[in-house]
Amino acid sequence: MQSNRNRHYKLLIAGLLFLTLDAEANAAEINDLISREDTGKIEAITSTRSVGKIEMGGMTGEVEILFAAPDKIRMSSDFGFLKMSQAYDGNTAWLNDQNNQIMELTGGEKRSLVNAAYLTGMSYCLPDRMRADIEYQRDTTIGDSDYSIFTASPADGDTLLLYFSNKHHRLEIVGERLDEIMIYTYMSDFRVIDGLEMPFTYESRASAPEFNSTIRLSSIEANVPIDHSIFSMNDKLETDLYYPDEADSVVIPIYYYNDHIFIEVSVNGNKEVYFILDSGAGANVLDSSYAVRLGLERFGGVPAKGIAGYESVAFAKIDSLSIGRLKLGGGLAAIINLKSLSLRLPGELGGLIGYDLLSKLPFKIIYKTKEIMFYRPGRFSPPDSIYAVDFELMLKAPLISAVYGDFSGKFLIDLGNPFGLMLHRAFVEKHNLKETFSDIKEMGGKIGGIGGKSEAYAATGANLLIGAVDIEHPPVMVVEAGRGFSESSTVDGNIGNQLLRNFSILMDYSKKKLYILPPEK
Repeated sequence: MQSNRNRHYKLLIAGLLFLTLDAEANAAEINDLISREDTGKIEAITSTRSVGKIEMGGMTGEVEILFAAPDKIRMSSDFGFLKMSQAYDGNTAWLNDQNNQIMELTGGEKRSLVNAAYLTGMSYCLPDRMRADIEYQRDTTIGDSDYSIFTASPADGDTLLLYFSNKHHRLEIVGERLDEIMIYTYMSDFRVIDGLEMPFTYESRASAPEFNSTIRLSSIEANVPIDHSIFSMNDKLETDLYYPDEADSVVIPIYYYNDHIFIEVSVNGNKEVYFILDSGAGANVLDSSYAVRLGLERFGGVPAKGIAGYESVAFAKIDSLSIGRLKLGGGLAAIINLKSLSLRLPGELGGLIGYDLLSKLPFKIIYKTKEIMFYRPGRFSPPDSIYAVDFELMLKAPLISAVYGDFSGKFLIDLGNPFGLMLHRAFVEKHNLKETFSDIKEMGGKIGGIGGKSEAYAATGANLLIGAVDIEHPPVMVVEAGRGFSESSTVDGNIGNQLLRNFSILMDYSKKKLYILPPEK
């Protein structure tokens, strides 16, 4: 399970400041549409603070957007039980999630924040503010309105579609691609603030409706004093992980069953049940029926991304998770109907252990002896670097670079994946990889997870190079279609337990290192 945007939530603020355009100017150049007077007004605005309401996933909350020129932005939402913020300081993008955990954002998540800063600062009008390549595309008609469309590609951002109204001479629609999802934000309720037109309503509509949202601002203040330190990432928050004082490591037995890794977990001091260890889960997860049995109240919903698509996921507040002598303090856990996945289980399923625990301390999975070793933070000594592979986090899941055959790709390390090497259809077709497969077999049924199920076929692959480890003839599964990771333009595949079980796997989220170690003797 991949919890979204939190990015796992998404606030798409498609520009807070707008200008009056010269109707007789040449529409092929944005700069030709801007009067010197308007440019001066925009340049004079060096900071903004906007507040209002946000509606998303059946939830209503408060939203605040802070901007400081040339390129700093911070966006925060507060749904009462669910509070999140994300920021970009001109160099680093980061997220403070629903459990008050701070992480650096990279890849598409960072590019989305760069885009927000670019739009909010109206840098498409001020090339000296944030650099971008801007090109006129075409004119179009939507409903009764005529628009001139431009593309803008900010440095370190993604390409945006800018729709300028030929009637009102202002920017009214912005299109942005979030991996395979296209989101259009429609601005309305324009009011004149400091001589500039500013929209007070933003309606974001996406090809995946789980991302739809509406923001209605109540106020916009310009040139407000802002402490620039609020844009900088602070990773010094107190941890809610309780570790035995005398121990350098804690060893927990695992149950390797049907190529899933199960561990016994107690929630809120209740009887231990089985949880699946899942590095692909962006949050700890409780099965919905188990949450009902515990009497937990559910709140709201945010989009979660899986192999085949998206679905809206609710949350519940828990007091603690205990795993042997480890204890994780209270926080929000996602609620999902895991029974619908038709998993084969060794006993009662409570949920998934994901990013909320795995990111807090180094851990090693020893498949041969069926153990997992959690190392005490601060006392961990990494193994020889020849085994190390760097990773970044995408939706809180580890993403590495690897080479299949002759082609480089990006692959999730997914301990919740019971298969071997899952390759996405687009990657296979792009490089004609089916020619490298042998023993191709159609699956008897669909494979599934969060967001639904997808067709797939299995095969034996050529070779996979991960760092210094060359894996010959890995078991391969090709995912045919879907709206989720299988259609991603960023992720090419997923590496799971049928491949990883031939090694011992050590992960250190704090250093963003994966170690593929020889199996224990």
